[in-house]
Amino acid sequence: MAITETNSIDLIGTDKRKGLVILTISDHLDWEDYEIHCHQLQCKLNDYRQFIESGQLYETYPSKASPLH
Repeated sequence: MAITETNSIDLIGTDKRKGLVILTISDHLDWEDYEIHCHQLQCKLNDYRQFIESGQLYETYPSKASPLH
């Protein structure tokens, strides 16, 4: 997965010691075209926010994540 692939999470990991779920964005783009890069990054961040706010994160990792209130 990559920043240009919308509606997807690039990488999900867990920190078993701390009990955390870690969401990672894979950003391979350079910053030559700042506006386009920022737009793509904003779209990807919105996808991640939706993944969390919709409860999908909690459904995927019920023992690690708390639902948002």
